[in-house]
Amino acid sequence: MRPTKPLTLPQRRHAALLTAVQAFLQEHFDEEVGELRAGLVLDFVLEQAGPSFYNLGVRDSQALLQDRLLDLEADLQRPEPDLR
Repeated sequence: MRPTKPLTLPQRRHAALLTAVQAFLQEHFDEEVGELRAGLVLDFVLEQAGPSFYNLGVRDSQALLQDRLLDLEADLQRPEPDLR
């Protein structure tokens, strides 16, 4: 098994999620946190849950591709005449 590289997000998405974490903690725990604390929470979630979400996406993609390959095989097959 290859070593995995850490899950990284584009800068704008990361910033938007930081804001969402801050708002979540404020709303649900009445806890106002800065970017550093919100970033630590976000990094923890990405590290712990990110691989599971990634693997779910991979499995969904594999299933979709398998379905499309089956459709393609069916489209390519032509009925053969009965030569009896």
